[in-house]
This record gives sequence, structure tokens and C-alpha cells, in this order.
Amino acid sequence: MSEDGISSDGKADGAAHSPLRRLRIDAGLSVRELAARTELSVSTINRIEHGEREIGARSRRRLAAALGCRESELYGTVPGPAAPFTELLDALAKLIKAGSYDIAADAADRLAALLRAEDHP
Repeated sequence: MSEDGISSDGKADGAAHSPLRRLRIDAGLSVRELAARTELSVSTINRIEHGEREIGARSRRRLAAALGCRESELYGTVPGPAAPFTELLDALAKLIKAGSYDIAADAADRLAALLRAEDHP
């Protein structure tokens, strides 16, 4: 079994549907890299991904910060109708956090213009 939950025969293990695993892979991180960023052990992350351990409050904060997501995303909650806007706002927040203020402002202005155009065809 590899670190990413794929066995030698190419089949995914039970962690394949883990929200933490999905977020980790989307972030392009290995279990070891995530462990280093969060100061959690590789074993702890593997156990969380396999549903063998719950995520404590401190670990949840560390994981969310390392993955650039909201803590609630670690539980795999089903997004509601506002999810696309939430994702866009999160992307804008990441741009701002990275210091890309002009890009974030331009994207926000374009989004606002698109929304106004949809409201008033």
C-alpha cells in the first residue's frame, strides 16, 4: 500500500473517500509533507484518513491552516447552493493572503460585473 492509499494492484483503499485525503491530494501534498506542516505524525494523519481516529480541535486547526481550507471541509460536509460563491471568496482570500491585491481586486470587480449582468439582462 502506498502513502496515498493505492495498493500495488492499483485499487484504492478505504481512505479514498476521506475528505482529509481529498484535500491533501488536491493541495499536492504527501502524508509526510502534511505531517511536517502540521507537526502531526504520519501515523495520526493516516489514522484520520482511514476513519480510525477523530480530528481533535487543535489538529483540525493545524490541518485546515496547512491545507488552506475551512475546518468544516475536513468533515466532508455537502456544500449548499452558495458553495460556488464560497469557493470564489476563498480563492480571493488566498490571493489577498499571498499579497496579490491587484489580481484579487480585478477578479472581484469582474465577478461583481457578471453578477450585475445576470440580475439585469
